[in-house]
Amino acid sequence: MLPTMRTSRWSQWPAESILLEARRSARLRAPAAGSWR
Repeated sequence: MLPTMRTSRWSQWPAESILLEARRSARLRAPAAGSWR
């Protein structure tokens, strides 16, 4: 699941971006974002 040559946005695809997206999904899915902090 490594978006290497998928979108220019992930040209650098830093781990931080992935973690941020995961946190967003977790927040939208589960209100308990404390576990994702």
